[in-house]
Amino acid sequence: MIEAVATSITSSAFDNRGNFDSSGIFDNQVNDSTIMGEFENTTDYIVTSAINFSVATTSEVDVSAMRLLGIVIGIIDIFAGTSGNLLTLLAIYNNKRLQTTFHIFIANLCVIDLLTASTMMPFNVTSYIKQEWPFENDFTCSFMAFSYYCCGYTSIVCLITITVNRYVGVCHPKHSN
Repeated sequence: MIEAVATSITSSAFDNRGNFDSSGIFDNQVNDSTIMGEFENTTDYIVTSAINFSVATTSEVDVSAMRLLGIVIGIIDIFAGTSGNLLTLLAIYNNKRLQTTFHIFIANLCVIDLLTASTMMPFNVTSYIKQEWPFENDFTCSFMAFSYYCCGYTSIVCLITITVNRYVGVCHPKHSN
């Protein structure tokens, strides 16, 4: 255990105090408080470095430009998600050749993504514009969070189902429709 600690900490910290010999093993004069002291100093240095890095990078970024970028991307996602999923659903509905098991799974995924793009994403864009959540009611806020998670998990389950369907269709075509 102590040898592992010795290799994880740089030897230069111990060479200056004579507690670390040239073979890479502690001598008998090292006690637990010396080792813990070195860990505390190392941890303080790492935390201080991380804080200094985050402060330096945050001050260099223009927050209003990033917020505007988020609004533009959100609006594009709303229109692209709504129109793309509607067109996919219409194509599956109107073309009899596309009404297979695989395409039904795709239609399910389109419905979930359409619900997300048309009903939930506008609230995100609104909150970016106003810089506050548009609802003051706790129930509405909880319901929106619940809806986000339900749509996200349902989308993941649809993707897993499509993956399993494609696996069975490719690797075991006898069992596939």
